[in-house]
Parts: sequence; C-alpha cells; structure tokens
Amino acid sequence: MTSLPITLVCADTEVARYARFLAELRQYSGQDVPVLVGTLEVALDTDGFILLPFTGALQQALTDCLPAQRAGLAARLVPLGVGSIDPLDETTDIIAVAAAIDEPSLQRWQSGAPSAGAWGLYGRHDIGDIIGAGCFKPYSGSYCSLFSAVHLGLPHLLVDYLSALTQTMLNA
Repeated sequence: MTSLPITLVCADTEVARYARFLAELRQYSGQDVPVLVGTLEVALDTDGFILLPFTGALQQALTDCLPAQRAGLAARLVPLGVGSIDPLDETTDIIAVAAAIDEPSLQRWQSGAPSAGAWGLYGRHDIGDIIGAGCFKPYSGSYCSLFSAVHLGLPHLLVDYLSALTQTMLNA
C-alpha cells in the first residue's frame, strides 16, 4: 500500500470525540494517524491529508495562511462534520477540498455498531468509481455523496478514497 499520511487537527476538547474514528483509520490504513491540537496552522508542515472539524470558517483559515502555504493545502483537507450541503457546495467549489464528511453521517456512524456499508463521504465522482463507491446524489461540479455496500464503515471508505485519490494525483 502507498504511504497515506493522515493527520487530525482539532481542539483538545474534541480529541475524545474522534478516538474510535482514528482507531479505525489506523486499522484500515495500517499507519499511525497523529493528532495535533490547535488550528490549521499547526499542520502546515505535515505531509498528506488533514482531517479538520468543520467550523464554517474554512475559507478564512486558508486565507490566514501565507499564499505559498495555501497553494496545495486545500486539496489536502478533509472537513469533518459539515452541517449541511449548502456550505459544502460553496466550500468544494471554491477551494476544492479532498473530501468532506457530513455531521449527520458522522454522528450516525459514531453511535452505531460497526457494519457493512458506508455513506456520508462527499468526494469526487471519478474517485468513487475507482473504489467501487456509488454516487448517491451529485452536488456540485465533480463532487457527490458517496455510498458503498462493500466498505466496513466510514473510516474504511475514507481510507480507500484517499488512497485512490493519492494514486490518481501521483499518476497525473
């Protein structure tokens, strides 16, 4: 498997909320997923994808970064807990994040027992096709809500999606 660096950036008070999610990301990626406490700026020197709880101020957080830092940063972001599809449409169209996970799907996954199937990951249609995920509902441009009957939950779907996205970028 290609190296798939993933880092979670969140407030100290949010670490426990994502513990199970991180454990499953580690399981499916076969790698450590470090947690950095703070804001987006603490992850500027990391490699790979950055999971970041969605605050609605994503565009501002990117604007606060230096232009040289901002250049490739948006494409590495995976906002977690997006509240509704309207802000997501704006976010994905304007700054082209790697993927996003909506809040209702994240809460549903967190409250349930592990099971086959996954949904709630917003990403690119073409990457969904590569990993065997269907497009439940197209939202904007090349993004849609992905679902899969073969993935064992949201973290599994996210790891496969980010792996395929990485391969696609490396082969471009």
